[in-house]
Order: sequence, then structure tokens, then C-alpha cells
Amino acid sequence: MVTTQLENEPAIEWLELARKRFSFPKDIIRINYQADVDLLVIGFSDKPSIRGNLDYESGVIFNYDEEGNVVSVEVLDLYGIYADA
Repeated sequence: MVTTQLENEPAIEWLELARKRFSFPKDIIRINYQADVDLLVIGFSDKPSIRGNLDYESGVIFNYDEEGNVVSVEVLDLYGIYADA
């Protein structure tokens, strides 16, 4: 279930870049790219996140609900803007 807001060219590019770093389910309910900090947030659930886990190697934060399910991920430095800084 991909919402219509994801069916535009920038969103498709963001998802392709994110898929290079980790695998994620096809059921995406929201996506938000914050250009000022080069951060992509992909939501899979409306449940609140109670904890997060940063994978330093991939630069991805996995956010979990109280049952241990991934509810969203944050892809840091999506375009590599800050990689050389």
C-alpha cells in the first residue's frame, strides 16, 4: 500500500536511494524528505515509536513500537551531502 503522495519522481528516487542501504516492506504509509538536513523518513505504521536503533554502517535509524515492530526508518545523509564534511 503506497499512498499517492509517493507516486512522484522525487519520492521514487528517494526510495531507490534508501533501498541501496536496507530492505524494507512494500507497505509504506508515509514518506518525508527534509532537504535541509538530507534526511528521509519512511513510515510503515501509525503506532508510536518507543525506541530507536542507529545502524552506524548504513546510516539508518530503525524505530520500533512497544511490541518490537519497525514502525519507521530514518535514512541519514540520503544524498551523501555531509559524507565528506
